[in-house]
Amino acid sequence: MKKWLSHKHRQYALVSIACPFLTIIGVLIYQQLANHNFWQTIETYIPILIMHVAAQMVIAEIITLLFFTGIACLIGFFVAVISVKKQGEILGLGTFALLINGLPLTVLLVFFGRAWLRGSF
Repeated sequence: MKKWLSHKHRQYALVSIACPFLTIIGVLIYQQLANHNFWQTIETYIPILIMHVAAQMVIAEIITLLFFTGIACLIGFFVAVISVKKQGEILGLGTFALLINGLPLTVLLVFFGRAWLRGSF
């Protein structure tokens, strides 16, 4: 029983690492299925107005992908913290999971922090 409990931190770490990657795959598949007809109709038109609509759709897809990836990294970060607490060591798979989930969150915090300090929000 104790051996199973000692390996439970690895399960948390693997779930934490997989969380953002599975979310990215899921969002990309959803966008491909949900926006398939839109992109087929865009390919048949060339005017500049349609190109602006396509550019707005690309921006919306990127924002959606970043939003859900940020949420997945936040969830993965908390699961990685649980893994490190259960592991009892500083270095290990849980720490790697913290890095995988913490680096994108740090980039987002720096980006939004700079924008907030400049008064963009």
